[in-house]
Amino acid sequence: MLSACGGRDASPTPVPTASLTASSTTIDAGQSVTLTWTSTNAASCSAGGGWSGTLATSGAENSAALSGDANFTLICSGPG
Repeated sequence: MLSACGGRDASPTPVPTASLTASSTTIDAGQSVTLTWTSTNAASCSAGGGWSGTLATSGAENSAALSGDANFTLICSGPG
């Protein structure tokens, strides 16, 4: 305890973590995948790559029909 700093215990801010999974890693052209994500210690999440926009800190969403390779990015920030 640091009494010179008001006697408060300085706990570190938790780092946000995120996980993104796809219902399949190989599909035929014209098909879509379901993207499922979760996060901890996050206040907000956003999507990039083959999808975009502001997301809840956990959820699921179907991609658009895919015609070729696609990369999906999930970015979460905190603290939450």
